[in-house]
Amino acid sequence: MEGSALSLVFLSGWANGVLLEWFLHWSMHRFSMGFHIGHHREFFHLESKTVARNTIDPRLDIGFFLALLALASPLMLWLGWAPVLCVWGGLFWHMVIVYELCHALIHYDMFLPRYFREMRMYGWWKGCHFEHHFHEPARNFSVTCPWLDVLLGTYAAPRGSYSALPHPKLKPKGDEYALERGIQEGS
Repeated sequence: MEGSALSLVFLSGWANGVLLEWFLHWSMHRFSMGFHIGHHREFFHLESKTVARNTIDPRLDIGFFLALLALASPLMLWLGWAPVLCVWGGLFWHMVIVYELCHALIHYDMFLPRYFREMRMYGWWKGCHFEHHFHEPARNFSVTCPWLDVLLGTYAAPRGSYSALPHPKLKPKGDEYALERGIQEGS
């Protein structure tokens, strides 16, 4: 395959990574995966910087992608190694680099220039994820591409500005178990 064709194959892997991100996040809510529910709980009890650090677990990412590569390796015999590795590389790029950095950035963005943090598009992007944490745990599953939630019918518009990060002692409004119910019911 030529370089331009391999670039397109890599980009298709990246696009599939965006879809995989949405699907995995939806699955974590649908099937109440404990480590993810813990992330939602700590959001209301820990400093934002700690929440951001806790979201990154390269061991989980790398283990998942090594297993995925092992499962995809028979395709190398049929399609060749280059296209399979390019799709895998695009998936890996999105899930391990882009997603992890974006998720940590949303939870702790104080090092970004003020101008960037005050941009309307950035506020909407961050607001979509915080809406997921504060009010709608069964919506807004795509951290990196909220437009995907619009397309898949899981979008919830941010209810306001989330420029100020939550206070570590902030509790979910209303029923203290609403957050857990929303995660377990997430459809």
